[in-house]
Amino acid sequence: RYQRRVHGMLAIRKLGQRWNIPLACFAAKAPQTIPKDFLKRLPPLSAEDEQRKNELVKKIGNLVETKDVVLFMKGTAPVPECKYSQTIANIIGFYNLKKFYTVNVKPNQLLKRSLKEYSKWPTIPQLFVKGKLVGGHDTIRTMHSDGALEDLLRMHDLI
Repeated sequence: RYQRRVHGMLAIRKLGQRWNIPLACFAAKAPQTIPKDFLKRLPPLSAEDEQRKNELVKKIGNLVETKDVVLFMKGTAPVPECKYSQTIANIIGFYNLKKFYTVNVKPNQLLKRSLKEYSKWPTIPQLFVKGKLVGGHDTIRTMHSDGALEDLLRMHDLI
């Protein structure tokens, strides 16, 4: 069921093994490079919003540290509101994790901004495993296609 929804990653993996092609060749594109000043490009906040943002950063840190797997995405896992979030939710679903948490950042712009400041990563979705940022869409897809994501989840005893 998930095999079809993960953009044919299993078929690609089998094809790569059959023809002895390195799986890295199938990656959609190389992992993105992050401009160092992306946080400075955001418009300034009011003093009240700045205080709320700081509180949200602390809450995000607490959530990420206490839960094993957290996916910050647009929408929810059953009803994603963005194709990138849908892809990552499907990849996580493919591994049948015991528990993973999703946080919908779409309705709250301040939450989205706080998340970007906390993780120092400019795009959504973002996957955290055991308190550490694994990456965004491109990174997770690449890790899934070459088996590194499965290794990471096994290493932390999550699957």
